[in-house]
Amino acid sequence: LVLLGQLSAGVAHEIRNPLAAINLNLQLMKRNLGEDNKNFNYIKNAISGAERISRIVELTLNFSRPATPKVEKININKIIPTALDMVKPIIKRKDIEIKVELDENLPDTAVDTKQIQQVFINLLTNASDAIKDKGTITITTYVEMGNRASENNYVITSIKDTGSGIPSEDLQKIFNPFFTRKTEGTGLGLPITQRILHQHNGVIDVESNLNEGTCFYVKLPIL
Repeated sequence: LVLLGQLSAGVAHEIRNPLAAINLNLQLMKRNLGEDNKNFNYIKNAISGAERISRIVELTLNFSRPATPKVEKININKIIPTALDMVKPIIKRKDIEIKVELDENLPDTAVDTKQIQQVFINLLTNASDAIKDKGTITITTYVEMGNRASENNYVITSIKDTGSGIPSEDLQKIFNPFFTRKTEGTGLGLPITQRILHQHNGVIDVESNLNEGTCFYVKLPIL
């Protein structure tokens, strides 16, 4: 797995530089042609494809070479609004109601704010994608205390949607790199999310019912 990760990172790195040159030349061609030219749409579609490849390359590099978390003491409730702001353009494409139910007495945890923000962005984006036209996304924070002395106490953030749900046969695969049922998906959002949480000694769980919705639970240790 380590060698595979190194290989993936090497391939992604080698693709990135020539891809940047391709994208630059396509952009110049698009600018020079003008919208009236019969080849304009071909160039536009090519740019879209190049940008998609670039996004996959960046995600592959992030997955292969994860950054070490720069942790700080923080209340998770403070990260959620910024994550919501980042995904507003995606959510506004549909008739989606956002419900936020935050525990006012939530204890602090130690996290890399940017990385956990990315976790929430990934999950909120997935929740929005799962809703066809109209639905609800509910974000809840609360505390889960371990029943035994050996068990951890966690700050829980649940992100629940009323979308299409995940087929039972896919639930065991959703954290596998490059597994996706989305036409435009990369299959790296959830693996990266899981890796970030593992680096924080956290856990991610999921419950889903087909045609009813999905709930992801982000669990981070209490300080």
